[in-house]
Amino acid sequence: QFAEVCTSKEILVQGPNVRAKILTDWFTAFEIKMPGNGRYLKDVTHLAFLDNSGNFIQTLALAKDEYVNLQAQTKYSIYAWRGNLFSKMESFTTGSAMDINQDLHQAVLRMIADNPIPLPAFQFELDNVKPANEALLSTQLSALNQYPYLHVAIGTYTHTGGYFERNEALSKQRSEGLKQFFVRNNVTTTRLRVVSANDDKRLLNSCTGSNTCAWEEERLNKRTEFKIVSPELN
Repeated sequence: QFAEVCTSKEILVQGPNVRAKILTDWFTAFEIKMPGNGRYLKDVTHLAFLDNSGNFIQTLALAKDEYVNLQAQTKYSIYAWRGNLFSKMESFTTGSAMDINQDLHQAVLRMIADNPIPLPAFQFELDNVKPANEALLSTQLSALNQYPYLHVAIGTYTHTGGYFERNEALSKQRSEGLKQFFVRNNVTTTRLRVVSANDDKRLLNSCTGSNTCAWEEERLNKRTEFKIVSPELN
């Protein structure tokens, strides 16, 4: 059953409300079709709210009960993300206090009428600190410029050979280099975060360094991932 709108106009978007399941199922159906993207299947689905002026209000992590305070007769915008997948922004205007819950629900249904939008990983060539061909980043750059509400964490993985300290430094250099590339191309620096990602938790195969792998297999692990994050984290 849907949660009822209480007198304080706080809207429950998880727990008994089906919106969390709708959004998670929407992302999952797309994720399982993307090779190598299963690593995001257990990530939490997020829903962000903005006011009529485009100012960020709140992000809800839909893995637990959380509330957002929405007012009657007011315009809002929402978008959702999970891992490196995100939705287009959808705007809606609430009606009466008793209609707020349903108004939000209908906006979610409109938002997921199309497929999620992926922000794909980028693969580096051996020992390159900077992208050998920056034109290959056109997909990521276009998405960041087209959807200015996106905030992104940039994390780079190296292949499993070599010394950890060297790989860790190379990881940070590559991530910072990509951040500066986006900034030079009109992406606001506050929308980008460099995070440490050089560990074995995101390997796409069994190349752990202790077994023999073909170079093409190792190359799959030598990549930068872009993960959508909440504006409040920047």
